[in-house]
Amino acid sequence: MDDGSSHLKAYESAVREHGAGFGATLWGSPQTQTLRFEVLNGMAGGLAGQRVLDLGCGDGALYTWMVNNEVPAAYLGLDALTEQVDRGRQLCEGAEFRHVDLSASTSLPS
Repeated sequence: MDDGSSHLKAYESAVREHGAGFGATLWGSPQTQTLRFEVLNGMAGGLAGQRVLDLGCGDGALYTWMVNNEVPAAYLGLDALTEQVDRGRQLCEGAEFRHVDLSASTSLPS
């Protein structure tokens, strides 16, 4: 029976195998992840000065990319895995992270 968390099994397994961080995101490579951030920034017309809500934020790699590329923006990262949220909080000074499983929630936390 599906308890609502079956979508997290692969990520939970990746955290156990690789620890919190990039390996638990299941992205092919840091390069493809960076390309994704560059495309997102371009599609949004630039994230600078915006409020960014990163759903499934992992360890906050998007925020790190923003800092490294001098894209100042308010950042809130939500992730269902506590380990990823804790890692993001360690790595990303100035960002906000919350532990939320969006598939189990009907509203965002306040």
